[in-house]
Amino acid sequence: MLERHDSSQEKCKRISISEPCIELLFETLDLTWVEEFVDRMYSRRKRRPRVPPIPQIRAHLFKALRQTKSFRKLEEELGENDGLWAQKLGFKKPPKHQSFSDFRKRVGSELFTEVFHKVRDCLLLVRPDLAEVIVIDSTNINAYARPGRGRRRSSDPDAKWGIRINSKTGKKEPFFGDKLHTALSAKLGAPIEFTVTSGNCSDSPQFPKLIQRLVQAKVPFSVAIADAGYDARNNYFATLKHKAKPIIAYNRRRKPKGTRGRRLDLILPIARHSPEWNRYYKLRGSVERQFSELKEQLGMRDLTLRGLARVTIHLCASLIVLLAINLVAHLTGNPELLRSIEPWRYSNV
Repeated sequence: MLERHDSSQEKCKRISISEPCIELLFETLDLTWVEEFVDRMYSRRKRRPRVPPIPQIRAHLFKALRQTKSFRKLEEELGENDGLWAQKLGFKKPPKHQSFSDFRKRVGSELFTEVFHKVRDCLLLVRPDLAEVIVIDSTNINAYARPGRGRRRSSDPDAKWGIRINSKTGKKEPFFGDKLHTALSAKLGAPIEFTVTSGNCSDSPQFPKLIQRLVQAKVPFSVAIADAGYDARNNYFATLKHKAKPIIAYNRRRKPKGTRGRRLDLILPIARHSPEWNRYYKLRGSVERQFSELKEQLGMRDLTLRGLARVTIHLCASLIVLLAINLVAHLTGNPELLRSIEPWRYSNV
């Protein structure tokens, strides 16, 4: 992994580009390991040549970054100017839109998730304090389908009814779709772990699962922040078990009446509502900024995809884009651009 990081630094030094651009993202990300990873997903029998995986991954990231609505639109965009963008992504000629769907079906979300973890590990080498303070939260994703009625099934069988908080009224309301659960770096605003579920999945049980994934990946963290939706004993103990400090808001329905707190509060490393507790909890706003970026600048609000697998791949590609921007901004000495998407969206030409 260190060799990969070093090679990325060398690539940045060789690229004669003074301003941030989309080429810099693709040139810096090391995807050479993808060839071997994808080989085992194809038959050993002699058939027509397989789709080149590295240009395909770049194309999916390109689609997410440029907010391209569909693979047909992506085919048109890559074919413009005599296939200039197709060549920049690594294709010999502009691919057909069906090749993107075939590749997605072949590799599933497994490959894209692995790319996400590789880029995150590279960023950890650059910024060891990446996950020192993490924020865990979820957001809803509206389904591109109507809910089923009676015997009539929905065209998206994975989407389910869930509950969300209306940002304007602050009241609960139903929605039909999926959910993105994410663990975010409060310092850099970079996603470090995620999972996608149906809309009816509760938030709280996903907290220890995300924590456990970070532990298994040996991602160090010392503080875990969450809102009142995660106020459960299991979540406190899951954090304390790994010698981290939980900063979780009270759920009023669970607070004993006529008391100032719970017995559980006595074992918390940081006293609830102390100046230090309040300072950490204010960092929770960083996750709302990430969700806003995903919805407004990376197309999550208007997804035209059905099925949990397809939605997961799209969201994973968007999260990889956020990680890649963080990584390249640090490697090229532009830390002020690590949370800016717009400068990286276009070509330098």
